[in-house]
Amino acid sequence: MQINSIYLYPNKLDVYTSDTATWTTERNRMVYNRNLKVYRGSDNRIDLQLRNSDQKAYNATGSTIIFNLVNNDTQDLVVRKDCSVDDISIGRVYATITEEELLDLEPGYYSYSFHKETRSNVDSTDYKVDSKTPLYMDSQYGAIGTVEIIGGMEGKPYDTKTVDTFRKITNFDVPSETSSGDPLDSPRPNFAQNYNTSGYEEYFVSSTIEANPRMSTPQSLHTFQFYYNNYIGDVVLQGSLGEGGNPIEGSWTNINTFTITAANLNEFHNITGKYNWFRIKHTPDEKNTGTVDKVLYR
Repeated sequence: MQINSIYLYPNKLDVYTSDTATWTTERNRMVYNRNLKVYRGSDNRIDLQLRNSDQKAYNATGSTIIFNLVNNDTQDLVVRKDCSVDDISIGRVYATITEEELLDLEPGYYSYSFHKETRSNVDSTDYKVDSKTPLYMDSQYGAIGTVEIIGGMEGKPYDTKTVDTFRKITNFDVPSETSSGDPLDSPRPNFAQNYNTSGYEEYFVSSTIEANPRMSTPQSLHTFQFYYNNYIGDVVLQGSLGEGGNPIEGSWTNINTFTITAANLNEFHNITGKYNWFRIKHTPDEKNTGTVDKVLYR
């Protein structure tokens, strides 16, 4: 039997104020503080213990502790917030970086810092800052630390791909099976003359969709969401195992065929398998006046 232990303990930092600093040499000094890790998709609490230069708990009554998070690439201040208080008389406060605050932040390394403010009220809603001092991560007066934002613990779905462009193709080798027009006597029309080509098979194909073959297995699930507007005809989901960036025409095979009526509006279809490419082929009925607006793939 396998046993895995997991631990729930506070992400706690000691930070130092320079107020009445003596940096007593008889005590062990904090050389550096570790990097922090926070995870998207959840709230992350960071506990602080304020200490003086003698590494004793610091009474910060009358002060507000502020947390700052800075993007290393742009130097933008992306999060600033007042810390919540556990017990300000012994310097116990904490900052919570919420799931919503991390939602728009890309994974990577950021800089963080804390500073202490004393404030006086201007009115019921506004205040002015009377003093502002940094809090140090170590006894060497380092005030900026590093935090790593890590992608969500629950994984991330593939981005949805949109297909909304279809190319019309006329197959002059196949006479139309509908009564919309009589096939020409010649197997291919002479384009120097004004011939009607409606007697031959016409269909539409979409651009190709990469099926992420490097990340899929024979059991991978693919979902297609179709959007119709009074469309009547046949819609074919095609797959290809062709190599390269542009599969040859002969590599496509029909996976599923759907007969669509005007009553069909939005439908999704799932398929399971490993493919290199997908595309959508649709053949309008002779009575069709509608459209295939778009297809979403995930």
